[in-house]
Amino acid sequence: MYYLACKTNSDRIGLSTYLGSKEFQVVFHYLSLHQSPYMLKRQGKPKIELKHSDRYSETLVRLLFFFELDEKDQTDIINTVKKYSLN
Repeated sequence: MYYLACKTNSDRIGLSTYLGSKEFQVVFHYLSLHQSPYMLKRQGKPKIELKHSDRYSETLVRLLFFFELDEKDQTDIINTVKKYSLN
């Protein structure tokens, strides 16, 4: 699994939008377990703060990968991410 940790949720949204405009699909779906619907249903509002867990839930972007992804495609994705980060 390949993922990027952005500085903020806004950065994650910006990067995701940019990569989508270049036809690279990314996903973000990580959820702190203490904030999951299951735990909230069982325990209600979390009793502790897990700021690092929450921060990564809000900033991780997972790059898609698959068996047929060749070296050229990998290089294109890397260069596109680099271009975005230079802006």
